[in-house]
Amino acid sequence: MNTFPLGMRNMATKLLPPNNAARKRTSLHLLEQLSDAHLLERFTLRHSEAAFAVLVERHGPLVHGVCRRVLQNAQDTEDAFQATFLVLARKAHTISKHHSLASWLYKVAYRIALRARANNARRRTQEKEAIQSAPPPSPAEVAQRELGQLLDEEVQRLPEKYRAPVLLCYLQGQTNEQAAQQLSCPTGTLKIRLMRARDLLRKRLSRRGVGLSLAGLSVLFLQQMASAAVPSALVQATVGAATTGGLSATVAGLVKGTLTGMCLTKLKVAVALLLTVILGSMADGLSQRANATAPAELKQQQSDPYTPAAPILVVRR
Repeated sequence: MNTFPLGMRNMATKLLPPNNAARKRTSLHLLEQLSDAHLLERFTLRHSEAAFAVLVERHGPLVHGVCRRVLQNAQDTEDAFQATFLVLARKAHTISKHHSLASWLYKVAYRIALRARANNARRRTQEKEAIQSAPPPSPAEVAQRELGQLLDEEVQRLPEKYRAPVLLCYLQGQTNEQAAQQLSCPTGTLKIRLMRARDLLRKRLSRRGVGLSLAGLSVLFLQQMASAAVPSALVQATVGAATTGGLSATVAGLVKGTLTGMCLTKLKVAVALLLTVILGSMADGLSQRANATAPAELKQQQSDPYTPAAPILVVRR
């Protein structure tokens, strides 16, 4: 039986170590200091919900931004956002380049958003009345959306070594030093890659009718980053869906379609490699067979291609 008076128990409670909520906050703060690679390792090996939550918080604005720019609808954006991180939950153990997780998520989110937009187009007839009742966007909003979509298309086309620094520095707000550390490259190398990426983007956008200076391109990136905030409720719902299930039919369909597409892509690559090996083996076999059945005289000519001409006898009278 507890012999402490009520007042003493209250005082003892205040002197006890931090409660579960405080320990959870401390643990979360420590997790936030870890790299993507360590967080993925904790999630895949220990099924750490907290580690996955940190990844969603860290990369959520990037994913939410590209989904919003492609879909232009709040509910569709949330569905694509959830589907992207649920694909991450299913494929985390297969990601080899942990340092470029932002680039991996960006590509997956873009593909899922395009898939969702295609699905929505099929339902456009049934939802015609709802679309007509929505207020039309202003010309400035339309122009901003089109710029954002063009930017995403061109960022997608960048080589990985240029795309990853752009995403980390211009769409996630990391410093050059932070991005260089995450990508395991010198800061000077990262700066050079950013410079070349900006030049490529400006040239490609110019060919599509969008003339931007370096300052204008930087402003465009800042606008996209500033408008990509993720509602906390969406983050919580996404983490819960990844760890306990409970997906909507729309999100489940997007996840299934994306995972199937990934499997088909890997299968195509494997078949292409197998065909290359088979054709190479066949070519070697045919070459060896041709050499084995060639006439002896031809082999002699091949081994000794130069045969000096017979001497010409000159008869003098």
